Amino acid sequence: NRQDIIGKRGYLALLCALLTIPVFGLLAFTTVYPLVSTLWLGVTYSFAAASMWPSLPLVVPRATLGTALGFTTSVQMIGIGVSNVVVGRILGQTDSTRSVMLDRWKLVMLYLLGNVIAAVVVTLLLNAVDLKRGRKLNQSRKEKLSLERMDQLVEDGIAHASIESGSADANSAAGYGVDFAPRSEADERSPLLSSGGSSSGGGITSGRKHAIN
Repeated sequence: NRQDIIGKRGYLALLCALLTIPVFGLLAFTTVYPLVSTLWLGVTYSFAAASMWPSLPLVVPRATLGTALGFTTSVQMIGIGVSNVVVGRILGQTDSTRSVMLDRWKLVMLYLLGNVIAAVVVTLLLNAVDLKRGRKLNQSRKEKLSLERMDQLVEDGIAHASIESGSADANSAAGYGVDFAPRSEADERSPLLSSGGSSSGGGITSGRKHAIN
């Protein structure tokens, strides 16, 4: 997939929404043959779908990816169902003259044009949020691999620094004669190993030496 190489999914979605605006504008306000707008819409929709669906795994945890895909499909289907009802209401159930039907179809195109403009606004917000969260949607494969290598180097550096710090602390403690070996309960109870016992023993020894002298 070429899009996996170049990335730019958010930008592509915005571009497709912008390029879809003339489709319904041509159908609503001009006499251009409808096949032109239909083909144009097919191209823009294809690129929009190709940018939307592969974006979900990039922003959703793997454990909830199935739920996210199902929810997205449900929202899309609800939107299609609501639009069908709205279009049916606009066109009506009774036959009318040619001019009246053309006016109604013009209102349908304006309704769809409004949807496309809303899509432009949403994709602008999408790109703004993506920019704040590290550009996950618009990263190319080269940029992604570069960031992963940088993160790995940072992690390796932190681990190496932690090991060196631990070694330095151990060497410093050994230089001061600090023994980190575990002691038994008998050692803990011995007054000679406690600070108080050591001080008292030192005082008695000093007193005896002073008396001898």
